[in-house]
Amino acid sequence: MRFRTVALAITSLIATAAAHAGIVASPNPVNFTGQGGRVYFKTVTVTNQGPGFASNLNASLNWLSGSIGDINIGFDTCTGATLAVGGSCTVRLVFDSGCPYAGWISYNLAITSSTLPTLTVPTTGTTKAGICV
Repeated sequence: MRFRTVALAITSLIATAAAHAGIVASPNPVNFTGQGGRVYFKTVTVTNQGPGFASNLNASLNWLSGSIGDINIGFDTCTGATLAVGGSCTVRLVFDSGCPYAGWISYNLAITSSTLPTLTVPTTGTTKAGICV
């Protein structure tokens, strides 16, 4: 019985480590909400949790749905970077809330690496009804 308990504990540790491996982002997901006619910013921090280097990173936005407002990458230290385990970079997102109608827009922020699996971060922008400023 003792050997079986140890084997289960080791298997659990390996499964936990695998579930947390790769590149991660914070915040995840990214949600913008704002008054029409304004611009909002959020910074996403991308961290390599391994195993190994995250090489040849690339950040891109892929439109999913919606038609009010727009989200773009304003500044990006990730594209072209290689991160050691524990290393991080940032992607600054810009939400132009649109005007004059209320609505939303939805994207996926994709962080790709030539050495680790792709990270997908759901990213949405919601424009509130009201007077555009």
